[in-house]
Amino acid sequence: MRNRIEKSFVVFALLFFSDAVLALLQNPDRDPDFDGMATNPVRTAVVLSVYLLLLAFGLLKSRAIIDALRHSKLLLSLLALSVASASWSSDPAVSAKRAVLLLATTLFGIYFAVRFEPFEQLKLLSLTMGISIVASIVFALGIPAYGIQDDIDGAWRGIRGIFGQKNQFGKIAVLSVFVFSFMSRQ
Repeated sequence: MRNRIEKSFVVFALLFFSDAVLALLQNPDRDPDFDGMATNPVRTAVVLSVYLLLLAFGLLKSRAIIDALRHSKLLLSLLALSVASASWSSDPAVSAKRAVLLLATTLFGIYFAVRFEPFEQLKLLSLTMGISIVASIVFALGIPAYGIQDDIDGAWRGIRGIFGQKNQFGKIAVLSVFVFSFMSRQ
């Protein structure tokens, strides 16, 4: 049971980190230049939930995570640089917040690497990509206000599906080609 919950969390977190989840929590008629970092209570609740679950599952693998970090001095150096950069930033509060988010996202990547074997990672990525592509098509056809990105003058600019904009959908679509290609070789 725990294994299923953990895998479900990972798929949700991968969707979250690809910005698929947050786009659904926003008004579809918003400004196309909307700042995704703006304060939104629902967004904040989702972010906190993901990171709290990450902390809980990460604690179960804390020894393996610490060992991985111990062998990743370059990664630790880059993370330290991102945290230190807040001290010379023009907006230290925003830089510090983003550095903490980078630390947490990196922790997720390390947790994902130490928790799952490569084939399991590939299966979870395939599931995530499949959900992303199918949900994007369903949203584009079923709820065009969310699924299709219009220009300011009303011209159609492309399918964005469950993502904030069409370029994010395009990145996931390209990544899914590689993931599905690797999965088909297994």
